[in-house]
Amino acid sequence: MIEEQKKKFLENLKGEVSRNLKMSFEDYLKKIQKTEQDMLKTFEEPAEKQVKTSLALREIQKKENIEVSDKEIQEEIENILKDYALQGIQEKDIDPERLKSYTKEVIKQEKAFQILESCLQ
Repeated sequence: MIEEQKKKFLENLKGEVSRNLKMSFEDYLKKIQKTEQDMLKTFEEPAEKQVKTSLALREIQKKENIEVSDKEIQEEIENILKDYALQGIQEKDIDPERLKSYTKEVIKQEKAFQILESCLQ
């Protein structure tokens, strides 16, 4: 799971470099004098923390029977699509099923965090 998370971090970085720096990832690596393997190594600790957090949140979601309604998902997708439009990302370039799945998980995580916060108060 940690290796998969590291790969996700790397893919996100590649996208950010392309969008924000307007350069290829290879050029970026040359500029910072790193290799892709170097970058993966830097993601070890954050990936491990992310995996642990995700596992803990899933357990809370399961024990608390956290569910997300279709209405909640649709409302959040509409907000995401508005943000994407502002960034110049076109809706046709987005996989709707992947966005729906991602959105559902984000909402479930937010609900789990709310439960955690209420326990700390």
